[in-house]
This record gives sequence, C-alpha cells and structure tokens, in this order.
Amino acid sequence: MTSRLRLRPDGTRAPARVPLSPDDVVDAALAMVDRDGFDSLSMRGLAKEMGVYPTALYWHAGNKAQLLALVCQRVLEEIELPPLDGTAWQDWIVAMGVDARRVLGTHPHLAAYFVSQLQVSTSSLLLAERTLAVLSAAGFHGNTLLFAYNNVLGSIFGWISGEFAADPQDADSTWREHFEAELTATDTTLVPTIRSNLPLVANQAFMLRWSSGPAAPMNGSFDFMLRSLTLGLAAQLKAVSGPPHRSS
Repeated sequence: MTSRLRLRPDGTRAPARVPLSPDDVVDAALAMVDRDGFDSLSMRGLAKEMGVYPTALYWHAGNKAQLLALVCQRVLEEIELPPLDGTAWQDWIVAMGVDARRVLGTHPHLAAYFVSQLQVSTSSLLLAERTLAVLSAAGFHGNTLLFAYNNVLGSIFGWISGEFAADPQDADSTWREHFEAELTATDTTLVPTIRSNLPLVANQAFMLRWSSGPAAPMNGSFDFMLRSLTLGLAAQLKAVSGPPHRSS
C-alpha cells in the first residue's frame, strides 16, 4: 500500500502513517487546479506538493489525462440532479442548469477544460441518462430527442465555459484597464449600437467583457438563456407533435 511521505529535518523523506488513496490524489489535483489552473497541473508538481513519489500518483490515478478525467468526474458528482418524478421537464432543465453553473462556478479554472474535453465517466453517463429520460418523457423522440438533448447540454455547458473563461494568456496586470479604455474610446460611427448601449453591455456581454464570471457573474443573462431554451424546446415539441386530433 502506498503511503504519503513526510520530510525529515535533514530534508530526506520518510513514509507517513496515513496511506495514500485515489481519492487523496483527486482531491489534491482538484485543489491545485482550483488554485492555479489546469495548465499548472503536472504529475511531478502534484507529487511534490503531496509529499509522495510521482510513481505513487501513476499507481493510484494513472497518467495526467486519466487524472484530469477523474477530477472532472469528481466535479460532475457535485451537481445535484433534480428528481425525475414530480418535476416538470422545463423546471428540471432549469434546475440542472442552475446547479451545473453553481458547481463549475466554484471551479472556474476547470470550466473551460471540462467542456473542451470528451467526458466519459459514470457521472457523465448519469447526467446523460437523466437528461435523455426527462426529454423522452416530455415527448421528444427519434432525431428530435437527439437534437433537444444536444441543445440542452450544449447551451448550458457551453455558456458556463464562456462565462468562466480564463484571462488571455500572457496578459499583463493592466490588460483589463486597456481593454475597457479601448472599448469606451472606439469610434461611435464604427460601433454605434455598442456605444449607445455601453453602460448596459460593458463587462456584461460576451466579447465586451474584461472580467470573467467569478468577478462579473452574468446571472440575469444565464436565467434568460435557460428560459429561452425551454420555451424554444417547447415550441419545437409542439411543432413536431402537430395539432391535437379531433374526434369525429
């Protein structure tokens, strides 16, 4: 059994009494990603932080890609899915979306990675199963079920990824001030609609923000998106179902 290692006063390592577990590795990796971003995660760096040899991490969690998959699974497990019975399908989608945003909002460094990598795990399968079950019970079938499902997950998780996007790479400490100044100084004749709505959209609209979700959450816009999503799906469902048949 692998154990954590502790440092002796002379700098050499001695095995600790507490054995290392896969959960320990995932917890430590998630904490590192939350603190420094997923690009900072390395097996060697994580091993040093945990006080273990890198081989111990590979034994318990596989390589870096496998570890990140376990980290994503851990985050997915934090999402509280509403019950399938007794919840209207529109309310289920809204509740799932709100909690997914809450969870990924607590792990903003992971949000973009989460949606940019294929997710295949017990947790992702459960989310997929529940979402498909809700939509199927609502009356979506065949290709329409597939399209509705992709609209739900794509809209919700794509939004979350965009809202909690990281700062530009290699951005200096003043890039936000520069961006804000450039936005407010842009020629009115070039972007008249932006300039006339600047107090409304500045730092609250995609492509017009200089702060990410943790600093400038887009709560109202996200709620509006969820309502628009469910209303649009309901309209599509009505269109494919056709008018009710009248008895002669």
